Amino acid sequence: MAKNPTKALSDFIKRIKREKNLSLKAIERASEDSTGEKISGNYVNDLINGNAVPTVGKVQALARGLGESEDLLFEIARGVEAHSTGAHRCSSTCLAKQISELSLDDQNRLRPLLEMVQKEVASLRGARQRRR
Repeated sequence: MAKNPTKALSDFIKRIKREKNLSLKAIERASEDSTGEKISGNYVNDLINGNAVPTVGKVQALARGLGESEDLLFEIARGVEAHSTGAHRCSSTCLAKQISELSLDDQNRLRPLLEMVQKEVASLRGARQRRR
């Protein structure tokens, strides 16, 4: 299901800022990469207020600044319901974040499945290395 990308991004930034107790200045500092590319606190404020539409580079910088997955930020910036079934293929970082947001009971229910996935990944890696 599509969502208004501007509103979705604004809501996401506000939620993460609140959850992680981040200031605009902290987001700006954390967003800088090795080339010096970063997102300004003022620009983040513009995104929160719906007064800007980010470029690819700004989404990447915002992900760094918020400490979130680029995959997730791109989905949100495109207006895709990030957690809707079939609409979101997330990275392992994104998946770990989603699992960490679950209750401990739900995490414990998932544990056997995650252990099976880990074993299968190890098996596939081993098979790939034997073929080399």
